[in-house]
Amino acid sequence: MVSAPDYYARHGWHSRWNYRRQPLLAYRLLSNLDLLRRLRARGRFFLDVGCGAAASEETAIFSKLYERRIFIDLSYEGISQARERYGDGAWYVVGDCRQLPFSDQAFDQVFSAMMFQHVEGGDKGQLDAINEMRRVGARVLLTTTQGREGPLLRPVKRLLPASELYSEPRPANWFERSGGRVFSYRLLPNALVRGGPIGWLTVGFARWLERFAPPRWAHYITVIWEPLTGQDPKGDDR
Repeated sequence: MVSAPDYYARHGWHSRWNYRRQPLLAYRLLSNLDLLRRLRARGRFFLDVGCGAAASEETAIFSKLYERRIFIDLSYEGISQARERYGDGAWYVVGDCRQLPFSDQAFDQVFSAMMFQHVEGGDKGQLDAINEMRRVGARVLLTTTQGREGPLLRPVKRLLPASELYSEPRPANWFERSGGRVFSYRLLPNALVRGGPIGWLTVGFARWLERFAPPRWAHYITVIWEPLTGQDPKGDDR
């Protein structure tokens, strides 16, 4: 099985994963604007878990509303590139999301974008990551993919080669069992929103359908955990 650092070295930091084609850019911007509305507006400390080097410009700008931004990733390469991108106005830490080197409730907002499906250790490793993010953050928000679990595209996706993942995607109800509130983030995989007039029509249709489609239909979802109430999140496998 490929290691998480190797996976991201091959995929996560390559320029082709920035999705600059115009309809994809529009879809990404519209989705991220919705996402940012769900983040806590401002505060003292903001933590980006599994930042890599490719956090969106929208998230980077938003995080500047906090007095101090901290970026953590398990890869030296990812942290190095994050430092090049964001400069000296933040702190950069190499570490594992399953053992965050921070004190309890140290952050007003913990954020994690498209990292969760690559956490090592399957069900236990991913639950450990949730526990750790909730331990250090007053509020946690992450985005992730449901992979082949979204029913809208499940018949099509099962015909395609499986993605190379370090762990595995989880469906919306898995996060709900762990105490999270789940929202649709993006209905369609990036591969289905391409350039040209058909791409623009796809963006418009997807944005319209996202108003009515339940989160379990979405390819990408947002999960929010509010402050802990004395109980750790619990979950079980599908």
